[in-house]
Formats: sequence, structure tokens, C-alpha cells
Amino acid sequence: MPLLFLIILIGGERKVRLRASLMLFLYTLVFSLITLCTIVYLNRITGSTDLFELILCDLSFTQQAIVYIGFLVGFCVKIPSNPFHVWLPHAHVEASTVGSVLLAGIILKMGGYAILRILLPICPKMYDEYGYVGSLLGYMSVINTSLIIITESDLKRLIAYFSIVHMNIALIATFAGEKLAIYGAVAMMISHSLIASGLFFCIGLLYERYQIRDMKYYGGLVNTHIYFSIVFFIFVLSNFSFPLTFGFWPEMLVLTGLSIVSYLDVVVILISAIFSLASNLIFFTKVFFGVLTEYLVKYIDLTKNELFLFCNLIFYDLLFGLRPNVYLIFIENPVNFLLTALSITH
Repeated sequence: MPLLFLIILIGGERKVRLRASLMLFLYTLVFSLITLCTIVYLNRITGSTDLFELILCDLSFTQQAIVYIGFLVGFCVKIPSNPFHVWLPHAHVEASTVGSVLLAGIILKMGGYAILRILLPICPKMYDEYGYVGSLLGYMSVINTSLIIITESDLKRLIAYFSIVHMNIALIATFAGEKLAIYGAVAMMISHSLIASGLFFCIGLLYERYQIRDMKYYGGLVNTHIYFSIVFFIFVLSNFSFPLTFGFWPEMLVLTGLSIVSYLDVVVILISAIFSLASNLIFFTKVFFGVLTEYLVKYIDLTKNELFLFCNLIFYDLLFGLRPNVYLIFIENPVNFLLTALSITH
């Protein structure tokens, strides 16, 4: 609800922002009701809603199938996966910069967290037999969104589509059934929070100054905004998983884990990575190089407050890229708990 009001009160054109907020509300409401009905069903057949008791319950295959479908549909809306992703680009475009950062940094992680924390331990039989259903949703989203990214010109919508790609790569890794892939999925959700937040702050700064999000109106900013162009380029590098940035190690863990399970998964993600690399470099080149437009010279480079904000984000980006163990040690116990829960319930 707070995000809904951030879009309604601070968004762009009234009619458009009302449409975006309505889509966010309806998708969240309808699919949250499906999740609620699944919880009620679990309570009815087990007599409990305690997660640890539910993990130890030996549900039949049919019962697990009902719970699996209900939770998977409800949680995939938050990731979001195709065909439940329509609300996200609209919400990002119409939300304020703060709303977009909250959406990318926290809310999109709720679906991935819920799958790892709730769905998989309760439904291990379905995870073993029909985990490919979750992977299939991830494949559809990654391929479809990678093709859309190439043609997109709205900068904020473009970053929203990058978010869909990264979260669905994490979804594919989650359902791979391999420890390294699950490590990578959790790490990717953490890294995406920081990288996407940095990119949305960058786009928000541009929009605040020039009131334009379409990249075709930009060009030559490197001539007048040298510090901003360096900051933006660091986040672009992280966004396509360049070595020594925060985005590199999570994707390496995912690819390593998936290569143990299936090379088809690796091929899909590598194709997506090629599209991501191309689109990141294209949109950065269009915005910062080329002919400088006249109205782009009226604002100074980064202020002290903006520089302080970006230096904080870049510090953690480079720290976690150079020293991945700083955050990977915190992932180990939760992932081991998940794998233990899956083995207990087999």
C-alpha cells in the first residue's frame, strides 16, 4: 500500500499513474488472495500454519501439487515472471525514484525469498518432479524480456526489464536443484538490489534535471557530466556482470551450478547475457556519447550530496565484487538449512 500511494501521489501524468497503480493493486490483490487460499488449505489439512511443522508434515503428492501451484503462481507475480510481469514496467515508470528503488531493492525479492523459504521445503516431491515448471516460467521471461530490451528507448522502463531478466535468472537457478545454483540465486537477488537501486538513482537524477526519460533526446553528456558518466558506467558494468563488480560472482555461481545440471540452462542464460551486454552498452553510448544537445548544458555535474550517495553505493559494489566472501558467508547457513529441510522431507 505505501508503494501504491508513492505512485498515485508522486507519479507522472494523472491518468497514466492511476492506471499503473491500479495494475499494481489488482495484480497484488488477486494473486495474494491465491496465496492466502493456499495457506488456508494447508491449515485445513494439517491443522497448523507453523512453517517448521509444515516442513515436517508428509503431504501426499496431490496435496503438494495444490500447494505448489497456489504458492508458485502467487510468488511469481512478485518476481515477476511471464505472464505475470505486465504490472512492473508501468509501476517503475510512474513511481518516483524512491518508489522505484523500494520496488527493485526490496519488493521484487519477496517472491524469490518466499519460494526459497516456504515453497521448496513444503513441496519437495513437486520440486523433484515438476521443478521444471518454475524453470519454464524463468525461461519464458528471460527470452521474451531480452528481446524487448533491444527495442526499448525509455530509460526507466529499460532498467525495469533488466530487473525482470535478473530475477528470472535467479528463479531458474532456484529450481535447478544444485547447491551452487541456489547460492548464486540468493547472491543475485542481493546484488540486484544494489545495482538496480544505483541505476534508478542515476535515471532519477537525469529525469529530475531534464524531465525526459527517452534516450533519443540525450547525447554527449560525457562532455558536461564527467563524474556522473563514470558513476553511471560503473553501474552499467555491474548490470552486465563485468568481472570485479558485484554482479559478476552471483552470475558465475549460477552458471557453474547450472552447468552441473543442464547445459541448456547455461545456453539460455549466456544468450540473455549477450543481449544484456549489447543493450547496456548501446543505451550508455546513446546517452553519454555523440552530439551534445543544447539543453543538456544548463545543469552542473553531480552535487556533493549526490556524489556522497553514489560513492556509498559504488564502495559496496566494488567491495562485494573484489571480496565476495564478505556476503557469501552469510548465505551459507540459510542455503544449508534449505537443503537440510529438503532432505528431511524426502
